Amino acid sequence: MSQRLKDLLDTYEDFELAFLYKFNLDSYMDDTRQFIVDYIKARGLTLEKMGKLINDTSKITAKSDEIRCPRCKSKKM
Repeated sequence: MSQRLKDLLDTYEDFELAFLYKFNLDSYMDDTRQFIVDYIKARGLTLEKMGKLINDTSKITAKSDEIRCPRCKSKKM
């Protein structure tokens, strides 16, 4: 499972990981949650950096031809 999860997390941009951490981390089982936390730390994302990413990303407005998540602005829809 770890490799599949790592491969998935590798496709996420830093801001997507920040939103995952803030809004969805509690929905995962303990082992998966810990793997995600460790992965985020290995990527060098601190709580401060993630807070800034969330704040900055929340201000983005999508272009009319783009489909983005309304919360995190990810294009992975």
